[in-house]
Amino acid sequence: MRHPQFTAATVLALFCACFGGWLLRTSSVTGSALTRASYDSYLARFDLANAPPTNTPVVIIYLDLESHLRERQDPSKPWPRALHAQLLRRLKAASARAVVFDIIFDTASADAGADQSLADALRDQGRAVLAGEVSVSSQSTGDGPWGRTTRLALPMESLRNAAAA
Repeated sequence: MRHPQFTAATVLALFCACFGGWLLRTSSVTGSALTRASYDSYLARFDLANAPPTNTPVVIIYLDLESHLRERQDPSKPWPRALHAQLLRRLKAASARAVVFDIIFDTASADAGADQSLADALRDQGRAVLAGEVSVSSQSTGDGPWGRTTRLALPMESLRNAAAA
């Protein structure tokens, strides 16, 4: 072996990469803990991590893999709109001042009743904001000029009309 230091460094780098990848898998216990820690680090810094949600100005509800499994939902499919409506009603009952969704409800779900239930819950909450998305992509057709495509994804009209913004 001519370069034992290079070999040792390569083995160590591979080990660190594999171990780091294993730690960061969100399906693992450590990956889930690291994901939660990234959201909770601000609160922990100011000793707010164990404060009840009513004592904090903002509560983030994260629909992670653990939430999907607890509610027996398929993680590869969108969260059912009926559950979003139920969440909105619970937040209204808890006197939430506003609710902001970072989910784009741009198409109707398979259950029109759930869509209507969500629209009703948005209207009842009174201060719910829905997300939209602008995506820009560029491409070339070869010899010609670059083309730019802009796509705007807005919430479906019935939900857009029911939300505050």
